Amino acid sequence: MTTDSNLQLRSGHRLLVEWASLRGRVPGLLNDMFVDEKGRCYVGGFGHSITTEADFGPTQLMLVDEKRDVHSLDREFNFPNGIVSLNGELLVAETYAGRIRAFELLPDGQIGQGRVWAQFGDPIDYFDVERAHATVAMEPDGLALGDDGTVWVADAKGRGISRVREGGEVLDFVETAPLSAYSVAIDPLSRRLFAACAPVNRTADYANLTSSVLMVTDL
Repeated sequence: MTTDSNLQLRSGHRLLVEWASLRGRVPGLLNDMFVDEKGRCYVGGFGHSITTEADFGPTQLMLVDEKRDVHSLDREFNFPNGIVSLNGELLVAETYAGRIRAFELLPDGQIGQGRVWAQFGDPIDYFDVERAHATVAMEPDGLALGDDGTVWVADAKGRGISRVREGGEVLDFVETAPLSAYSVAIDPLSRRLFAACAPVNRTADYANLTSSVLMVTDL
């Protein structure tokens, strides 16, 4: 599946067909997505308009359920990014809050009260991209499950991927210098880590950036 600013699409029979419409539900572009074992989709968004960050602010996480119905998960997310499920909770990276939050996953796909699973640097209580970028110790982007309840975290501000346990302690680190990692995936069979990498966040003209680098390493 993939997302853009208006639609969620599903590939099938060599065609892309509309799976669900999120038109008007979130500002700007949609972003990362997690699909659970029941086919429910959790979709984040930038939280600002496509052409400006001036209106950046709290945004929703969207749930597309098994019937393709769309629901707003009413939380004030600060640029929700990578999403994974761990031990009955939904973990959501909030890039410009420098943290990962965990939410109880309820039987109907909704989420319960959130808590901070890991904070990277001082807590952020505002919505300001430039200020946060200069402040946070890590900008958590894509997430992938590690071993023993740990999570691999791609850092859009740094130059690598960290394996983190709850509380924020870094147990392992894979360097991607001079690039930053924006997405990470683990192949459990080959024990290889894949990282989608590009120039460090806010250092390039991303509107005209036409290529990136896929890095692979054995764990």
